[in-house]
Amino acid sequence: MALIHALEKEWAKKQNRKWDHIYVVVDLHDTVVSSNYDGFSINVFDEAVRCLSYLSQRQDIILIMWTGSTDKDIKRYADMLMSRGIKFDFFNENPLEPSTELSDFSKKFYFNLVFDDKAGFYPSEDWSIVYDFFLNHH
Repeated sequence: MALIHALEKEWAKKQNRKWDHIYVVVDLHDTVVSSNYDGFSINVFDEAVRCLSYLSQRQDIILIMWTGSTDKDIKRYADMLMSRGIKFDFFNENPLEPSTELSDFSKKFYFNLVFDDKAGFYPSEDWSIVYDFFLNHH
């Protein structure tokens, strides 16, 4: 199972390198909310709420919303999700990891995990897997 493998790999890297946190990028449409192709969607997946509200409370997880939404809608989504206990630290960027001589993060920001339907994430199944994994890894 690719998702479990990715979770275990990045968690082991965090532990081995003694990192304080890992960066989790979360796509919005069809991962957290269902797309309606008419604009702003209020249909939030229940399992996404349970998992992301839990991850929002953890000091070792930095959540980054990854979306093509307009700035106005990003604010609306952030407010709607905050009312459900979900707090994203950043939106479409990771300013905590600057470019270096070896890495250029000006066009592709740094992250450890990505949850995106277009990357094979199935919200109906995978949010529970993610929740259970992090619940058992403190």
